[in-house]
Amino acid sequence: MDSVSLDTYRLPTDTVPTHYDLKICTDLKDLTFDGAVSITIRFVNDTSTILLNAFELELGPSFVLIDGETITPTDQSLKTDTQRVALSFAKAFSAGSEAVVRMTFRGKISGLSGYFKSEWVHDGVMEYYTGTFFEPTYARRAFPCWDEPALKATFAVSLISRAGTVNLSNMPSYFEGPYNPEQDPLEPSFGTGKDAAEWIITRFETTPKMSTYILAFATGPFAHVEGSFTSALTGKVRQVRVYATPDLIGQAQFPLELTMKVLPMLETMFDMEYPLPKMDILCANGALGALESWGLIVGDPGAFLFDPATGSTATKKRVVDVTSHELAHQWFGNIVTMDWWDNLWLNEGFATLLGSIISEKLYPEWHTAAAAVNLSLKYGLNMDARLSSHPVQVACPDANRVEETMDGITYMKGASLLRMVSSLLGEEVFFKGVALYLKEHQYKNSVAEDLWIALSRTSGTDVGKLMKNWISKTGYPVLTVTEVPGGINVRQNRFLASGIAKAKDDETLWIVPLRLQKINAQRTILFSGREEFIPLDTEQPFKLNASSTGFYRVLYQTEKLNKLALEAAKGIISDMSGLMNDAMALAKADLAKLSAALTLMDGFAATEWYIVLEGIAANISALLDAWWENPNIVECLQRLDRHIFVPLVSKLGYHYDAGESTDTAAVRTLAIKRAAYARDRSVMAELQAQFSAFTANQEASPLRPDLTPVIYTVAVRHGGMKEYDFIWDILKTTKSPAEESHAAFAIGAAEDSVLMAETFGRLLKQNDSNVDWLLAALSANPKSRRPMVQFFKDNYDILQARFETCGFENYSQQPFRLLATVEDYEDTVAFFKTKDTSKFTRSVDQTLEAIQTNIKYLERSTTDISEWFVEWSARHP
Repeated sequence: MDSVSLDTYRLPTDTVPTHYDLKICTDLKDLTFDGAVSITIRFVNDTSTILLNAFELELGPSFVLIDGETITPTDQSLKTDTQRVALSFAKAFSAGSEAVVRMTFRGKISGLSGYFKSEWVHDGVMEYYTGTFFEPTYARRAFPCWDEPALKATFAVSLISRAGTVNLSNMPSYFEGPYNPEQDPLEPSFGTGKDAAEWIITRFETTPKMSTYILAFATGPFAHVEGSFTSALTGKVRQVRVYATPDLIGQAQFPLELTMKVLPMLETMFDMEYPLPKMDILCANGALGALESWGLIVGDPGAFLFDPATGSTATKKRVVDVTSHELAHQWFGNIVTMDWWDNLWLNEGFATLLGSIISEKLYPEWHTAAAAVNLSLKYGLNMDARLSSHPVQVACPDANRVEETMDGITYMKGASLLRMVSSLLGEEVFFKGVALYLKEHQYKNSVAEDLWIALSRTSGTDVGKLMKNWISKTGYPVLTVTEVPGGINVRQNRFLASGIAKAKDDETLWIVPLRLQKINAQRTILFSGREEFIPLDTEQPFKLNASSTGFYRVLYQTEKLNKLALEAAKGIISDMSGLMNDAMALAKADLAKLSAALTLMDGFAATEWYIVLEGIAANISALLDAWWENPNIVECLQRLDRHIFVPLVSKLGYHYDAGESTDTAAVRTLAIKRAAYARDRSVMAELQAQFSAFTANQEASPLRPDLTPVIYTVAVRHGGMKEYDFIWDILKTTKSPAEESHAAFAIGAAEDSVLMAETFGRLLKQNDSNVDWLLAALSANPKSRRPMVQFFKDNYDILQARFETCGFENYSQQPFRLLATVEDYEDTVAFFKTKDTSKFTRSVDQTLEAIQTNIKYLERSTTDISEWFVEWSARHP
């Protein structure tokens, strides 16, 4: 039997591609494309069948050219269930020989993946342009190919389009001119009706060897801003451009200058020159997120565009983080690519870590490394505290289910584990190992073990042994610290949001880098057993997990030990945040009292460190989400919010001084937001007054960018149809992607039932980005949360059809994850039983586990939190 049919999920390696000559003809008027591809292949084994990927394409006839002979297949069959096309031949091809497979195809431009369409309004008319989003398995929707990351090849791309459009691809163009079918036939049928004066062809240089998912091309009325960067290693100058539609290009200067700064920084960090002749970024509506296509990054405008005159600090931080993330992929992912999708975490975790590191280097005043404790680390720990979680290196034989693993474990836990390794080895040694890894595997594929080997060689530490269970096992430990004569006893058990894991789920022992913080000193112990004694003076302050770089939680068994840890953490932002986040998680898991966590948090409230205050705010929000249907506790939590943040508003005011510190400005923004959301009347009145002045004369009374989101939200939440319509008009007409998201979240915050009904009625008529934002906002709003659950149920089929390839697994979680009654759990189980959830089974399991955890949390802690607020209220009448 031919080996072609033996593997259900992976293509056979009897035949491998080495080069693609790809031509795509795009018609933006009827939103279709035609194409032809000539694929140079090498036969590894004797075979009479050529098997490759294709999906949702209309295929024309194919043939093979070998040794000057044209051979037509005896059968050409396209199977939609496996997304493969099989070419069968009467005679087997010999191993070692080379041939060219020639195929033609036709497809529709639509959806959020593959060769997708974007919309923009030009002179009041809706027009279209295209882009590509091929990760993980969507190149096959644009052209027949070997659509697996390890099957690398070179690509020569030619794009045919209507005159007046701009064509882009991974490499620079070397020719562009009128398209004459007679002189340059793509296929005879492609020339039909095409006037050379109306069509152009753009030919691009051949790419390096690379995977299909990072191929890119685009056609549209793009404008651009241009600059260059000088290689930090060779002095070579390379072109940098940011493309967008003409209405948005005015916001592209910041990402252009940012890219010009970051690329030479990355060259230095990796000790490897950027290999392509140019670096472009295309801002395309309809791309949910961003994709690191080599030399042509494609992403949503909100991920890259920033107007310094109107953009908020939060937007600027996001642009720096996302841009740095995607640029880091140009090396870590593109030059060296994971062998299969089970190692996706290595690409995404590393790029997420680099986004933080680059931000810290460019903007040290943001304290990005410390902020990671409240962001990637906290998110990863919370996601991984479930039985329904998965290892970062998760088995994924079926590439069509890769999207399900593109979650907080892959990105946030992955980044946190690499941060832990970097912290243990030292950043300089860590990057020496990364540079060695890149050099040894450039233009090839790799697995995590290859990185561990390189890091071990540069550090002298057996990193593979250290990291084995961290990447191959689900979960992480909680370290229980007990005082004993002469020191402390430390015990590790798997931590779950529902408590210590049962014995059957608590078999893993991790090698824990136990960084011990003492006053003005640190030391690291590699703790690998179930329990270990550590000699220590327990009369002096100490804290485990110094700087909160370890991916674990710490439970101090006595009040004395907690006080010693608190004393050791004083003045260290990351340690203060880590203690607070651990306390809240331990309380939810019933390993500590919630009242103790609240006391710790209340004690930290006197700080003026933004990151610590932001952590307090996030934890109060988590409690509001837990008790969202208990009005008494909601009011108590809002009183706590007002107690902490209203005095800061009174102290700092509403005016931003040009010379003030970034932290002061950030604290002001946070304080105003929290006070407003906690219904402080004076703050709400001020923001409503600013909104009224703005609506009366936008030029005379512009809003401060950092306050725009909260002002919009207060206006809609506490206003009526007049305010709602004003913000809706901004949503539909603004040219600022950031302002568009602010408007969407404000609309989703409406509490009036008439306004909520209006939003639900309009929701599915909006573009994909707005639907994404509105769904998130309506799920976050306690007043619309239950209506949102019903809306999701009623429109499940529509949402699944529209977002199946981009984010639907998240939508299956958003409305349900904060439900907290037995009835909710039973209803949710019953609902999903009627649906085909095979592509997002894990997401549904996580949703159901979250609801069960919420139920237990409220049962255990409602009395405790209520009693704490009685005592707290007595002290703060």
